[in-house]
Amino acid sequence: MNWFSRQPAVIEAPESDADRLALVERQYREAERQLVDARMAVDHYRKTHKVPPQFHVINGKMFIPVGGLRGGAELGQLERLERQALRIRNERMRELAEFKMRLGLVR
Repeated sequence: MNWFSRQPAVIEAPESDADRLALVERQYREAERQLVDARMAVDHYRKTHKVPPQFHVINGKMFIPVGGLRGGAELGQLERLERQALRIRNERMRELAEFKMRLGLVR
């Protein structure tokens, strides 16, 4: 084996706090964008399809229909994706806040 065929040793520099903060902020922004896209998809579906209302007011009393899908399987899938995007966005927001607190950037 000659020295040309050896793999060079890779020395990874330790990740700095600024690099980690930039990564966490980028992940949060991506999660926020995905949440906005999911909400827009649900809103678009509701605007373009006849979806039964989420509640009814009869004689001054509010009634909420129970059971069944309100807008079919497609709307249910879009709402599930919206809830999933919201959960991921909230996790990223928590990670960002905890990291900033650890760095002393916020109280």
